Amino acid sequence: MHIPHIELPDHFSVQQSVGCIRVNLLFATYDLLGQPSYRPASICREDGLSRTRFGRAQRNGASAGALRPRRPVFEFAMAFLAVGLLAYVAIDRGYVSLPLSGLEAGRSVGGADVVGIRFAVCAGPGGTCVIDGDTIRVDGMSIRIADIDAPEVRNYGCPEELALGRAATARMVTLLNEGPFVLASYERDEDVYGRKLRILERDGHSLGMTLVAEGLARVWDGGRRSWCG
Repeated sequence: MHIPHIELPDHFSVQQSVGCIRVNLLFATYDLLGQPSYRPASICREDGLSRTRFGRAQRNGASAGALRPRRPVFEFAMAFLAVGLLAYVAIDRGYVSLPLSGLEAGRSVGGADVVGIRFAVCAGPGGTCVIDGDTIRVDGMSIRIADIDAPEVRNYGCPEELALGRAATARMVTLLNEGPFVLASYERDEDVYGRKLRILERDGHSLGMTLVAEGLARVWDGGRRSWCG
């Protein structure tokens, strides 16, 4: 990319100089992206030429309406595209939580919290996401789904367990995103790892039991069993 040589007149103020440099860098970006009609050669010179904000040259003293500046459609489009892409990545990785329609999230039903935000598969620490078929996070808080045991996707014992664990994880994401659900209490508040123990319910039905019915989890009986062989 060609970086233009910028000559600043001595009488330019700091604000004028900064603005001049910013516009020249913008024109250089246009060159890189294949917009050759935008040239920065005279943006800071005093040779009888002036340049409008978006690159059209005109003589000093010419009518302002004679040449209309090009609207910055390209910059706006690129900015919206970048913001949209960042938002998609943040939501997809669970860094940002979106509300779901239905029950009012944040209120309580029978003493249990209602969760109504969108989930994704966890891609890092924190956030709101699904770790595996029986463990989720809500705003960074780890919750063990207390009434089921699902296959592991990290410390798995065989390829078959990994495949089943991934299927259980994806299915749990789908179930949670179908609408708000309740974090119902369990006989204990936490497990030995400090995770909250809760049963996930919607309309009085356990979401964990849906995984059990589909062969993606087992009813929790107090101990883990192998998913291999």
